[in-house]
Amino acid sequence: MPDYDSFIESCFPHISSYNIKSPIDYKYNCIAFAANDTTKWWWPKAPYYWPPDVPEKEDLASFIACYESLGYVVCGLNSKYKKCYEKVALFVDSYGNPTHAAKQDAENKGIWKSKLGKYKDIEHTLKDISGTYNQYSYGNVAIILKRKVKRVFKINRPSFLKNWKQSFPKKKGNLLRMVISINNGIHNQVRLPAGIVS
Repeated sequence: MPDYDSFIESCFPHISSYNIKSPIDYKYNCIAFAANDTTKWWWPKAPYYWPPDVPEKEDLASFIACYESLGYVVCGLNSKYKKCYEKVALFVDSYGNPTHAAKQDAENKGIWKSKLGKYKDIEHTLKDISGTYNQYSYGNVAIILKRKVKRVFKINRPSFLKNWKQSFPKKKGNLLRMVISINNGIHNQVRLPAGIVS
């Protein structure tokens, strides 16, 4: 069954499909969330956090500079998913003032995510939250930025290796080199006592 939240749907009358990803959280906002920070509120105004050496102005240029300081570069209005890239979309109201930031993670194949002010995190499309309808509306996307990310491989060590030191006494010499193939062609070389292998 799809998620349903009457407040979200009243804010964005044309939202068609969304997934709620967090409970209400007052600690962080959309600008912080798009920067992968869920510990504090980001805004170019005291007492909130703002990156060092970025102009503390509530205009689009300052918000672009904010994400450029994190390694992002402007890519126009290209919202298309690109492997190994994460993106941030900046929204503005009818006066050109920044209102919102949404993010597209490198691994989620095109799904956008937003923190809705002090409310919840959701997954959505850009169209779902675009437009001007009421006091909660974000307006429309003004610019999109992208950043290349390094691929991270998770190495899952087989469980029988985790406690081999406790199971087998330490011996000098007579060690066997054992190469175990793990996830996506990554190899992890482990030195084990010969007694482990029959």
